Amino acid sequence: VHGDIQNQNMEEKKGEALGKQIGDMLIIYEKKKPGFIHKDHIPALMNDFGIVMIQADAIKFQATLTTSADAQGLIPKATVAKAFDPLLRRLEEEKPKQYIQIFDRDKDGKISVEDFNYAIVNFGKGFKEEDLKKLHSLIGNKDPIDIAEL
Repeated sequence: VHGDIQNQNMEEKKGEALGKQIGDMLIIYEKKKPGFIHKDHIPALMNDFGIVMIQADAIKFQATLTTSADAQGLIPKATVAKAFDPLLRRLEEEKPKQYIQIFDRDKDGKISVEDFNYAIVNFGKGFKEEDLKKLHSLIGNKDPIDIAEL
């Protein structure tokens, strides 16, 4: 139970940090009216956040936001932040996996336990030896480790 509460607190802190990041970025785009983002700035925002989508999905995402725009093309900042939040959360979740893939030298989707340990310890999340042991037991103590299972 204590671990669940700690995990929940960590997730809340990550959410707050991400919300601040979104808010800080949106300030740059509040050019015409405070609290609003012009619909034409959505592609630039996507680029600034590092969000890459296939063209059809990008058009659909932009169209969804544009329906919230007023006659001048202004979208409430809170609406924009809410739309970007799940996309950025997904990006944050993928970062460790992308980092680990760097160590997949032969690009077969697997890395050695040694490379996995190095990647995890050096990713900057403060992992310790006991954390590595838990991770290994969760993935079945395999060597090599299938990245897709992470």
